[in-house]
Amino acid sequence: IVVGAGAGGAAAVAFLQKATTASSILVLTDGDDESGLFADYALDETIYNRFERFEQRLVPNTRSPGSAWIQTRGAGGNHKHNAAVHQMPPLHQLEAALGGDGTATRAARWLAAASPSRLF
Repeated sequence: IVVGAGAGGAAAVAFLQKATTASSILVLTDGDDESGLFADYALDETIYNRFERFEQRLVPNTRSPGSAWIQTRGAGGNHKHNAAVHQMPPLHQLEAALGGDGTATRAARWLAAASPSRLF
């Protein structure tokens, strides 16, 4: 039995799958079972919380009253949220969202040139 399906729980399950001959591993987590989303939607549709598919809750930030942290519930935990924050959408989506005048393409090319990694 693994309690928690976030990054630590996922690592524990992966270890148990390789290290044991158990026929099943029970993973307990809060929130609804949304594992089917990974089979039904493309990656960029699952990591972004479009149409509020993932249940999220606010956790108070005691160091900054009035602001809160977002905690994403379900398989993958906050890594789903973090991926959405740090992953740039496909360039055509970004361009469409910003008006389609080429600004997004120019910005993405500038960012890609400034860093050793490619962004699109």
